[in-house]
Amino acid sequence: ERDIVQFVPFRDYIDRTGNHILSMARLAKDVLAEIPDQFLSYMRTRGIKPSPAPPPYSPPSQPIQTQI
Repeated sequence: ERDIVQFVPFRDYIDRTGNHILSMARLAKDVLAEIPDQFLSYMRTRGIKPSPAPPPYSPPSQPIQTQI
């Protein structure tokens, strides 16, 4: 069983200019960027396949009439 703990070198994300919001945004972006690959790997190892796509939307054949 895999563990999805991720360690990051936090010091690489500390902004020396004091812009902590930018630092945290960069950290979040880099950490979250790995989630799609982790999710797909999880699904593959368990043999879970996606459901088929739903049929495309087709509008009703009768025009909608509004009352005035």
